[in-house]
Amino acid sequence: AKICEPALVEVQDAPEVPNGWRWFNFGSVTGELRNGISTKPEQKPPGHPILRISSVRPGAVLFEDRRYLPESDHLLDTYRLRDGDLLFTRYNGSLDLLGVCGLVRGLGSHILLYPDKLMRVRFDHPFIVPGYAELYFQSSFARDRMTEKSKSSAGQQGISGADVKAQPIAIPPIKEQGEIVRRIEVLFKLADKIEKRVEAATKRADKLT
Repeated sequence: AKICEPALVEVQDAPEVPNGWRWFNFGSVTGELRNGISTKPEQKPPGHPILRISSVRPGAVLFEDRRYLPESDHLLDTYRLRDGDLLFTRYNGSLDLLGVCGLVRGLGSHILLYPDKLMRVRFDHPFIVPGYAELYFQSSFARDRMTEKSKSSAGQQGISGADVKAQPIAIPPIKEQGEIVRRIEVLFKLADKIEKRVEAATKRADKLT
């Protein structure tokens, strides 16, 4: 079956973008946006592993930050994560961690579920590199728009799936998306090396009289 390009949704007051880029409404380019499981998990097995809300940080999903959900085989078809999924936080006590997203990477065939305070986004077309969307939603423009309509309840800041779908996203051609992701990953690796060198140098300096 032919895959149709998502319908362009004009975005008002959006920043100027390079030639070949286009502004889309995020909801019009996603294949699925689904909240997670509301059943309370257990601290220890038995059961399938399920992430905690704290497992999603900007640009990262921490697989080891998890609990366990007994008798959850029937939930696998609907809520099982796979590589390439984007996870957004729906609620958080800190506004800085509300609406942040991380990409599921390296999960392979392992079983992992996700809770109700997270949202899962999947794409059903080849026009977006998931890693590009992850990077885009870490930008200051995207972060400001994501949090400006947040609602507070019992000390928890919250956003809805409709809020996420309404976000504008600037999408370059697919090859350019891949190159952006590649270059930024190289810079992140370089930054990590520099940070480790600075840490080592600081430890040596602390030992000097």
